[in-house]
Parts: sequence; C-alpha cells; structure tokens
Amino acid sequence: AKARLNRANFMFPKVSDARFTQATLTKANFQGAFGVRANFTRSRISGAQLAHINLRAAQLNEANFSGTNLTGANLRNAELTGTNFKWANLSGVRLAGTTITPTTNLSHVNLENAFLNGLNFSGKSLSGVSFKSARLKGTNFQAADLTAANFREASLQNSNFQDACLPGANFDHAALQRAKFNRADLRRVDVNYVDWADADLTEARFEELGTGEVLANRAARAIAHQNG
Repeated sequence: AKARLNRANFMFPKVSDARFTQATLTKANFQGAFGVRANFTRSRISGAQLAHINLRAAQLNEANFSGTNLTGANLRNAELTGTNFKWANLSGVRLAGTTITPTTNLSHVNLENAFLNGLNFSGKSLSGVSFKSARLKGTNFQAADLTAANFREASLQNSNFQDACLPGANFDHAALQRAKFNRADLRRVDVNYVDWADADLTEARFEELGTGEVLANRAARAIAHQNG
C-alpha cells in the first residue's frame, strides 16, 4: 500500500537506504535528515521541510518537491529524472555529479548560493530563476531560456551561454572570464562591474541594453582581446 505520512516529523533521523516509493509526505519534516541512497521515487513531498537533508545518491525520480524547502540540501549524484522542483527553495543546495534531465522541472526555483559547477542546464526553461552568488564554473546553459534570471555575484568562469535567451538578466558583479555568449540574446541585461576577460561574445545581440552602451563596449573589448 502507498504510505500516507502527511505532516510527519522525521527531524534529524537516519533514513539511509529507506524506501518512500509513491509515499504521500506533504508538509512532512525531514530537516537535517541523513537519507543517503534513500528512494523517494514518485513520492509527493510538496510543501515539506527538507532543509539541510543529505540525499546523496538518492532516487528522486518523478518525485514532487514543489514548494519544498531544500535549503542547504546535499543532492550530489541524486537521480532527478522527471523530478518536480517548481517553486522550491534550493538555496545553498549541492548538486555536483547530478544529471539535470530534460524532464527535471526547475521553474521558479531559488538557487542562490548553490553549488552547481559543471552541471548541464542546456535547453532548460529557467526564466526568472535566481542564481545569485551561485558557483557555476564550467556550467552549460546552451540554448536555455534565462529571461530575467539573476546571476548577480555568481561565479561563471568558463560557462557556456551559446544561443541562450537572456533578456533582462542580471549579471552585476558576476565573474564571466572565458564564458561563451555566441549568438546569445543579451538585450536589457545588467552588467555593472562584470569581469569579461577572454569572454567570447561573437554574434551576441545587444540591442536595448539595460546599462546603455556599457555592455556593448565591454563586449567589443572582449572580442578584440580574443582576436588579438
């Protein structure tokens, strides 16, 4: 039978290798739980409290975490096929080694201060997502929809934004050394105090800049530097 554990309190327990397959855990409390390799496949965990939970290598396929608090959670090497994180708080989350699949729903999530180096977000719909102060070195955003996304103070060295849609995005104080923006839509972006050293902005679109000619001038210098 499918377990119903609405509002259950699992605060700080050890649930490693536990099976919660297809369980209903709406508004349950797993704060600080140790759930390495736990199985939450197809579970409903919306609105739950999972701050600082350790779900390393856990099976989260097709689970519903919409509106859940996952602040500081460890999701390294977790399985996220079809996982729904819509409106979830993922600030400070650790996702190294995790595969973001085409069916992973990250719409309207909070990823501030998250550890996301080297992840693949290519083609994802991430409009309005906050990556403020996130670690995103070598991350792939190729052809992603990042309209109005917030990258303020983010570390984006060697990241790939080729063909990405970025109108209204905020890159203030971001580190963008060696980033690739080929053919990206950079209209109305904010780029105060950005480090563009060795960035590639070939064929990027700059009309209607939120910062006037600032980005266009820096882009021109970056391209000139690259071409020697």
